[in-house]
Amino acid sequence: MPINNSNFINLIGRLGDNPSSRTLPSGQLATEFNLATNDNYKDRAGNKVERTEWHRIKAYGKVAEILDRYLKRGNKVSIVGTLRYQKWVDKFDQKRSSPEIIVQSFLFMEGSRLPEVDTPDNQASITAEPVAPARHPERTVLADESAMPDANDDLPF
Repeated sequence: MPINNSNFINLIGRLGDNPSSRTLPSGQLATEFNLATNDNYKDRAGNKVERTEWHRIKAYGKVAEILDRYLKRGNKVSIVGTLRYQKWVDKFDQKRSSPEIIVQSFLFMEGSRLPEVDTPDNQASITAEPVAPARHPERTVLADESAMPDANDDLPF
């Protein structure tokens, strides 16, 4: 799958809650969830500090169906996607924006429920090819993809 090198993000983290899904007016499924990533650093006193960042993750189509079906709170997953900003005007007429990651591919890591995929360490990955969005240029619409049951322990980068 060709990756857009100018807007590429890879996150490995755990779901903060179960994915939330809804059907769009087009009939396509949209799934979103929050992903927690951890970063370790030392403060000025030399003490080790762990910082958790939360990311809003969105997926559409077949990818959304698979993520909604197999992921649950606490599962570890690697997400590859593009960074987008959702923009709106609040009730005080202030312009606001919120970052979100639109999933292009992912790798299930330990703790994911994959009963029909028999892989080492219960890992599997999937990749989606983005196609031009029809009505919403700020959204990425994903085409069909197939599961790769022979996934190995390597990360998708």
